[in-house]
Order: sequence, then structure tokens, then C-alpha cells
Amino acid sequence: MGKKIFLSIILAFNAMVVLSQLTDNRVNVLIGCRTGIFTGLEFVHDGSFIAPSLFSNQGNLTGISFKTVIKLNDYFSIGAGADQSGASGWSCTGSSLYDGSRLNLYSVFPVVQIHSGFRETGIMNRIRIFAEVAPSLGIAELKLGNSLFEILGEPGTVDPVMSSDPFYGIRVATGMELSVTRTFGVWFTGSFNKNLIKSVLSSDESFSYLDIGLGLVVRLANDKRFYY
Repeated sequence: MGKKIFLSIILAFNAMVVLSQLTDNRVNVLIGCRTGIFTGLEFVHDGSFIAPSLFSNQGNLTGISFKTVIKLNDYFSIGAGADQSGASGWSCTGSSLYDGSRLNLYSVFPVVQIHSGFRETGIMNRIRIFAEVAPSLGIAELKLGNSLFEILGEPGTVDPVMSSDPFYGIRVATGMELSVTRTFGVWFTGSFNKNLIKSVLSSDESFSYLDIGLGLVVRLANDKRFYY
């Protein structure tokens, strides 16, 4: 039964590819969601100083993304985008320093993309495989569950429980777009992100994470020619 269903899906997809070819387009708008995990060591080491990492011990990272890509030629595109992600559930062996904290990341980035070429017929009429690199600039907002220290002053004490710290880095990604109709499609991507940061409330000087994303593609600026 399962084999028959699988064969039916393959035959239906082949029929769609053969009988309903799409035109090429020059602009793609990608909207979707992402989930990922922070990478790195549990503790930050700086000479003899050791402290638990704020980023590496966070729970899963989830968020949304938006990106616009403009095709310059058959194999090369450029664009720009923005991401928003959040993480909580900090946990570290032998420490409760950032328990109850909430981390939000906001970033913008230009993107350079190399991709497979459009074909008038066949499966590559609907599928684009790509690799891209994107330098990023953003803000990391941290809200603590408990204050780490007190600042003495007039008229009393201040408990800093929030910080907004700039970061910059680079993202490398690979993925695929599947055009379902002339106007809409879906995308899937996996990426590695490495960033440098100087945080007021943590000892981390960098953080990195792996993530995957899935979402909707809106195909704009279509050619007016059709292929049969």
C-alpha cells in the first residue's frame, strides 16, 4: 500500500513537471520560520577566569525570517533580508546564573547567492538549488530572570536585568526552492551562523548556531513566455 502511494506521488509530480512548465522569474520574496541550536562550549574560558556561557547553554532557537533575492543572471543573485529569533530555557551544569533568562536576536543582512540555472523543461524548471553567504549585523536583547549584581548609587541601588548588545558576523547557507505555481512556491534551507559580540551581562565574546528554515516563496517579475 505504501509503495503504491509513493509511486502515485512520483507519477503526479512527473506529470506536473511535464504538462505544466513555468516561466522564469527575476525576483523572489521568501517568508518563513526557523529553528536551531546554539553551538559551543558550556563554559567561557579567559585565562584563569571561567564562567558559564549565556549563548551555548540556551534552549532551542526559534524565529521568523524575511528575504528578497533579485536574479542578476542564470546563476547569480543578490538580495537582503532580516531575521528575528528567540531562545529561553537556559541550563548549565552546576550553575543557575542565567536561569529564567530570555534572549532575542534581531539581524539584517545583504546576501550573495549562487544557484542552479533555470530550465525550460524537466525537473529543474521548478527546482532551484542554491548556496549563499550573508554578512549580518544585529542586536542581542537579553532579559534576566534574576539580577546578576547591584550598582550602588543615588538615591539607592539599580538591578540591571536587561541589556541590548550589538553583534556582527557571517552566515553560510544552502537550500532549495520548489515552484508550485507561477506565483508561489516553498523553500527549505540549512545554515551556520557565527557572530562576535561584547555583552554587558555575559562573558561571551562570540556565539554560533545551526538552524533550518522552511517557508513560502512569492515569485515576482515573471517572464511573459510560456513553455509547453
